Order: sequence, then structure tokens, then C-alpha cells
Amino acid sequence: MKTIVFFTALFFTSITSNSQIVTNGSLTGNCTGNGFSAPSCIKGWAASHGTPMVLGNLNNNTWAWLSISKENSEGIYTNYNFTVGKKYEISFKVKAYTSIDSHEAKKQIPTATIRATNGLTSSTSQRKPKIDQTSEVVWSKEVSKSKSFWQIVKITYIPTKDNSQLWFYPSVQNQSKLNENSNLQMEIDDIEITPINENALSAFQATDNASLEDSYNVTYIISNPIYKGQVSNIFTKQIDLKELTLIDLSGNTKRLEFTIADKETIQFIVDETTNSGIYTLKMLRKNGAVITKKIIVQ
Repeated sequence: MKTIVFFTALFFTSITSNSQIVTNGSLTGNCTGNGFSAPSCIKGWAASHGTPMVLGNLNNNTWAWLSISKENSEGIYTNYNFTVGKKYEISFKVKAYTSIDSHEAKKQIPTATIRATNGLTSSTSQRKPKIDQTSEVVWSKEVSKSKSFWQIVKITYIPTKDNSQLWFYPSVQNQSKLNENSNLQMEIDDIEITPINENALSAFQATDNASLEDSYNVTYIISNPIYKGQVSNIFTKQIDLKELTLIDLSGNTKRLEFTIADKETIQFIVDETTNSGIYTLKMLRKNGAVITKKIIVQ
């Protein structure tokens, strides 16, 4: 009788003691109203464009309010050094809402966005700065509701490029074509960034019904980054894949179709509608074992 030894991957995670700290992540200030324009009354933060507002009560709590309309757009940023390949946990409170109706939203795709970037300087220009070619999306969410409550978001971010700033702004596809009464608002507070050191003892994460011998059947992506619209390959010693899923940083999932090319190769395509960024590729085997890999989609 074959003896099955149950195996679960273990991860040791620690917080670096001498890591950077976000300056004034609580967005505490000594003013309300137009407080991010130079000189900013919110220490460590500045307007990237427009006149973002400081809301709240000076004796209790203040936070940022950003908006975009046909004539105006706003954003804020802070300096923080992100190192390629390092893992960060980013948490924040967000509230986003819009007056853009469902018909217009299909064309404009109103979105609350956080981006890691370089080269921003304090500005009151009503047009969003040109996005640096090394920048990348940290988090984004399409906005469709006219009302919203505070939500706490926690994400894991692994930079594919070095960047030195964290940038918050609401956006649409074509600002100049927004209807006169259409706008999108985004409120932000309590931003925290925690660098994480992770020492993985296994090459993959496995569920309890995966045997010890499975851990030696290494599965990996042949090409990384993955290019949209092109065939990508997975090499594996076990061609028993049941399901292939793409998971973004917000936890949204997309099922991927795949084909068995030969006894050691599985092929799949990420379609052109997928946003560029960092994803987890989840591979579910027929025996229930789960293998996950971080990939970059471009």
C-alpha cells in the first residue's frame, strides 16, 4: 500500500526593522480646503496636478479629496523608494464615487488609481502629468456607484521597476469628452507601506491533499513577462492541469483557456483586454494541488 505524506509549503515572513516609513500616512494637517498646493499643509504630500482638497476636522482627522471633471483633474503624491523585486504590503482607506452614468462609463471607464512613479513635482496644472515610462499601476478600481462608504484595502505589491513616488489620482479615458455635469471623486486616508522579507521553503504553495513527492515536480512559466495576445508556455512534469486562473492585486479573477501542447508543455493566451501589471497565475491540478506563480503581464 502506498503511503501518502501530506505536505504544506511553509513561509517565514518578517518585517524589516530599518525600513522606510511613509511620511504622514494619516494625512494629518493644519488646514482644510486647498491644502496640497505648495506650500502643502499636509507634511510629506503634495499636489501632482489640480487643487486637491483637505477634508475633515483639524481637531480630529483630515484626509484627501481628489476629483476629475471635464475642466479639472487632481492628484497627490508622496516620496517613497520602491525596489524592483522587493515585496511590499500597502494598505489605505478609500472612498470613490461618480456622477458618470452607465452609458458614458462604458466609454470613459472611470477609475480610482494608485501608481508607483518617478519625477513628479508639485503643480496646480489641471491636466494630469505625463506618466513616466518606468511607472506602473499599484492598484486600480473601476467606479460605477454614485455613493460610497470608506473601505480598507490591503494589497501586496512587487515592483517590476525601481520607482521613488506613490501617486493617487482618479482618471477617465478622455477627460475633454466628459459631459459637463460628469465627475469622479476619490477620497484617501491612512496610507501605510510595509516592506516584507519572505523566505519561502518551497517552490510552490500546496494544499493538504498534495503528496510530498509532488513537491519535486517543479512547475514554472517559461516566459515572464507574459505578453498579451501571444502564446505563453508552462513547462511541467505533470500534465494534469484542471484549471488555470489569473488573479490581479485586488483579488479579481479571470479564468484562462489552455491547451496541452505535448507531454511537458501547456499553452495559454492572456487576451488583449487584460490590464498590464503584476498577477498571480493559479494552477489547479486534478489531484487538488494548487501551484501559484507571480507573473508580469505586458
